[in-house]
Formats: sequence, structure tokens, C-alpha cells
Amino acid sequence: MSETKEAGRYSLDRFAIVSSFSNIDIDVSAELKNWNVVESLDKAYVHGNVTIVDSNNIIKDISGKEELEIVYSDYFGEIKKERYFIYSVTDVRPINEKDDQIIEFTLHFCSREKFISDSYRVQKAYNGTISKIVNDLYEDFYTQPQLSWSSFKDVPAKTLIVSQATEGEHNFVIPNMRPDEAMDFLAKRAFSRENSSMLFRFWETRDHFYFGTFEDMIDIANEDIDSIPIFKYNMIKDTTPEAQRKLMSDLLSIDFGNKVDTMQDMKYGAYKMRVTELDILNKTPIVYEYNHLEEVDDVFTPTEIKLNHDQEFVDSYLSETQNFLTIKDYFSEGADGAILNPSVRENMHYPEIFTTKSANKYHGKQNMITISTYGRNTNLFAGGLVQIELNEFKYNPLGKDRDAEYSGIYVIESIEHSFDKFEYRTYMSLTMYGQGDAL
Repeated sequence: MSETKEAGRYSLDRFAIVSSFSNIDIDVSAELKNWNVVESLDKAYVHGNVTIVDSNNIIKDISGKEELEIVYSDYFGEIKKERYFIYSVTDVRPINEKDDQIIEFTLHFCSREKFISDSYRVQKAYNGTISKIVNDLYEDFYTQPQLSWSSFKDVPAKTLIVSQATEGEHNFVIPNMRPDEAMDFLAKRAFSRENSSMLFRFWETRDHFYFGTFEDMIDIANEDIDSIPIFKYNMIKDTTPEAQRKLMSDLLSIDFGNKVDTMQDMKYGAYKMRVTELDILNKTPIVYEYNHLEEVDDVFTPTEIKLNHDQEFVDSYLSETQNFLTIKDYFSEGADGAILNPSVRENMHYPEIFTTKSANKYHGKQNMITISTYGRNTNLFAGGLVQIELNEFKYNPLGKDRDAEYSGIYVIESIEHSFDKFEYRTYMSLTMYGQGDAL
């Protein structure tokens, strides 16, 4: 009789510290205590750490130019091979007081692309749409440098998936920024009528780099909607083999965070914003008003949403606006509609960018929930989608009703892949960018 495979189990085939600089290759699978890998839409790179219990003086071989080679397979047998650069060793201490035989320490690592790109600074001009500039910059500071470094060229750089929807031709001179800082510089200025949230970001997952919005990720997911993982809150305990497989789709924990914070909404100006552009050529200020309640329906969210407050309440108590002041440094039109300064850059869309990006990011963070599940190597990544199905948390002798507010499809804002010696779990921060309003 075969042994039942428990939900969350994974197989670690290789966890080695390697270096072509010092010719070391030390498999520390037996010595590791726990490890994790973190992805986030707000981080331009993947990072993680591992705690090692060392009785063989492994630490003497680590000098800040090593890598980790990791090979593992999840519960479903999906194999993952990853390579990271070790950049720091911390928390070195004896595992017990008055014990001079065993120490433990923590290795901190990041993607190879992060390490290589950080050794450069962007000091050059780019022109074209922001989508094109992002592709060019990625080729210059991520793809080509990795091919030129002899110790890293055995593993090609990750592919970059870029939104093709950005509008406007630009000429940017990027002055002495790290490549990921330059990507953030571009994301903050990206504009698209097809991406109403305007919330462009540059981020890395275990498999790819992305530049785009959560709306782009929804479009990608909708091409294969059956691949979106579904998780449910299951109270039934069962240890049969089939039940263990079903447990892989269970929510192990859920935290709904803050349901509402009206005072914070008031302080931030979460519903109403104002941009004042100083048009120097025409010697006049131009004021643009933004109302998130009027604009949010245009945003392509993963699930039908609603906001905490209606227009009447906002007008009565949350009418204070968040104010932005900017210089109009793109072409201006005269009273007759003629362009006064045709040699100046195209419309930069500051009013839309300042207000819409800020409002959608704020409401995404304010409506965040966190969950934990058993881990898997496919379809769980920052920017991906998951579906959560919950019943209302109340006593009902006649049966459970679906929780329409918290059930639905969410965007993964961040995910931690967490491992001990035997078990693989994920901890995810999810958002709909509002509250669920599905039937």
C-alpha cells in the first residue's frame, strides 16, 4: 500500500552554493532550515533568504560572489530550476549558547538580473513610445550584460513582457539611474487610454519581467481563464489521498485587513483630486478636477467592484481634495487652437497620470486581503490572478450563502513562496482595487 502524499509536500533535489570565481559547489540541502522567494508588483526584482544550520564550516567559503542553484518539484510534480545571486550573509550566531560546533546564518539573495543590472548606470537618451523605450532599456541593461558576463552567460536573461498600449512619442535623457530606477521613472510617466487605471509598473517574477498594468494582466489571464487557480475555505477534515489533492486548493488562512478607514480616506483625499498646471506661455493656471467615483467604472478590474462611500457622503464629508502642482512643459494651444510651441514635447497627460495612478493604487492597497495556501509552481506569481470562493461568516442552519463582497477574482499584488525542509506554502496579498460587488 502506497503512502499518502500530504498536501503541500515538495521535493528539494538541489540547493547548492556555487561560484565560478572560486570553483565551489556545495549542496546544502541537508543543512537548510527554511527559505523563501518573494515577488511583488512594487518591487523591480525577486529576492529571498535562506537560513542554514552549519556544522561543516560552510560559511568560510562564502565571500559575496556566490550563487544559489535550486531545483525542486511541487506536490503536482512540476519542476522548477532557479538561480540567484547571494549578496549578503547576516545573523551569524551559535545555534545554542556555549556550543562551538554548530552555527546558523542567513543568506540573502536576489535574481541574477538584479545583481548584473545594478552594476550599471543608465546615462543615455532614449526616444519613442514608453513601451519601445522599456524594451530598448531592457535589452541594453538586462539581456546584453548577462550575455557578456562570462560567469553568467550560461543562463539567458528572463524574457520581458511589455504592454504595447502606451501612447505618445517621448525623448528622455536618463541621468545616472540604476536600470530598475529608470524603469520606475518610465512607469510613472506611461499613459494609455486602453489602461484606464494608468497604474503602470515594472516587476520581476520567478519566470519573467513585466512592464504594464493589472489590466494588461487580466487580459493575459482571460486568454486561458481555466488556468486561474481557485481557492476555497474548507472546514472539512479528511486524510484520504483524494482529499489531500483537494487540500491544494484550500485556503489555509485569510485576513481581510481593514474593511474601511474613513479618516484615512479623508486625509489622503482618496476620492477627489486636483491638478493645477501652470501654463507659462499663456500666463495662466489650468485646473483639472478628478472624482474617483465617476472614473472607477472605466477601470478594468478583475471583479465587479464598489467603493466604500457614495457620492452624497463624499460630497458632504470627503470633499477635501489632494492637490498636485505642475509646470506645463509640453506644447500649448493658443486661443484659436493653434500650437504655440510645436518644437516642445507632446502632451504629457499630467492630470490623468497624477490623479488616476494615485487613486487606483490607494484603493488597491486599502482593499487588500492576505491569504495563505499550499504552494505550487504554476499560475501563482505577482501580477497573476486567483479566484477566492467564500461563504458568509455567519450561523445559518438552512445552509451557507456565498459572500459576494469577498468572493471573486483578485490580482496578486505580492507573493512569498515559503519552504521548510518538507512543506511549500504561499502567502499572498490580493486586491480587487475596490470591494467585491458580484452577485
